[in-house]
Amino acid sequence: MDTRRALDAAGLECISAHVRLWELEAAADALIERARRIGVRTLVVPVPWLPPDALQRALAGDMLEVLAHEMTLDGWKRTADLLNSYGERLRAEGLGLAYHNHNIDFRRCGTRIPYDELVAATDASLVRLELDCGWVASAGLDPIAYLQRWPRRYMGLHIKDVKAGFVANVEMATDPIEVGSGVMDWPGILQAAYSAGVREYYIEQEPPFVRPPMESVRMSLEFVSRAARLLKG
Repeated sequence: MDTRRALDAAGLECISAHVRLWELEAAADALIERARRIGVRTLVVPVPWLPPDALQRALAGDMLEVLAHEMTLDGWKRTADLLNSYGERLRAEGLGLAYHNHNIDFRRCGTRIPYDELVAATDASLVRLELDCGWVASAGLDPIAYLQRWPRRYMGLHIKDVKAGFVANVEMATDPIEVGSGVMDWPGILQAAYSAGVREYYIEQEPPFVRPPMESVRMSLEFVSRAARLLKG
């Protein structure tokens, strides 16, 4: 397989990969087999389930609009049910399953926060979590609070910063910058994550970039490496 050969040639591992629920519904066997060939240990679902009509509109190019405005609590409940089901199936295949948040997950349905409902409705032994710190901060919330609220649920962390002056929202909008150049408390976040049992960390920056992407990666990696050395075991 080209992907596995490329990873081996670069001396890299791909230990987790994102997959949407509708892709699992359409071709779970093929995705499981591909994950095994690449060496993936955890499949991570990055967006909630959508009903068929909304899914068609989302795939036609309105993904952000549909996700940001048309999810109901029933849809989130369906997401939790599917995560539990696929989590059980993947465990039987020797793989793990996790859910990855965006800021739309914190868009209130009445008085309830869908992300909180999702975590409560999923089986901790079947469904773990991947916390995207940048999207939590983009919703105006504190990643540390979630790491402390659900220790041992989080298998991984997406390390992403946001610029000073960014206006919090739940509309799939963010304004990223190199890690350490924004407003987030990375020493505190990294310490909370490590204390909560997180051992997988993924540096991420979404466009628009203000400098070449590889330079941004280098700056973020250098900052995180310095911050990580200060962690207490």
